[in-house]
Amino acid sequence: MARIGIEWVVNYAPASVNLPATRPQAERFWNTLSGEKAFNFGDNQAWDIDFEQQGTGFPSSGADRFVVELADITYFAGHGSVSGPLFSEPRRDDTLARPSEMRLGDGLANWVVFDACEVLLDPGVERRFSQVFNGLHYVLGFHTICSDEKARGGIFADYLNQGDRMRDAWRKACQETEPFWLVWAYIRASTQAAETFVDHWHGQGEVSADPVGGVELTYFRQAC
Repeated sequence: MARIGIEWVVNYAPASVNLPATRPQAERFWNTLSGEKAFNFGDNQAWDIDFEQQGTGFPSSGADRFVVELADITYFAGHGSVSGPLFSEPRRDDTLARPSEMRLGDGLANWVVFDACEVLLDPGVERRFSQVFNGLHYVLGFHTICSDEKARGGIFADYLNQGDRMRDAWRKACQETEPFWLVWAYIRASTQAAETFVDHWHGQGEVSADPVGGVELTYFRQAC
């Protein structure tokens, strides 16, 4: 059975504004999507190293093989920026999961959602994420800022359960929860043998093979 992981951060103070809706948003995804529950880490139990590969960046304390690589899909809800998703626990690393420190997909990981502001801001997104895809299919998120709201994770999961393709489910969830001037986005990897455009949630339709070796990245964004 496909495995589901979530991470969320509510408490950022005093460094930044708290986000009270991130926990219900992530847990609605967790409780709605059909599959096996892999992990649910929040606040000081959610760490940037969970998304990072050992030996990359500084400090080189990545632990993705023990967390994100143990789930087919991981949904993060919290603050973010063009530099990456932001966490609040500084004792494990530096609280920022930089794309340059991620190498995702050599375990179970097929899809990662960063429900956070501007992680997929363009221009420059394909350059920033050029090393992230190591078998990973998609990163879904936002080109612009996004709202702190409770419903999107559950709506996204509902559409996946109903058989929508991954990108369509994310589009619909964003359009139903954000005003039209904000912009959702995704970046995906593909090869001649792995066309991720077709991807559904496991058990609900076609899922491509893992794209490895000479991957081509496709970035797409659209107003909500």
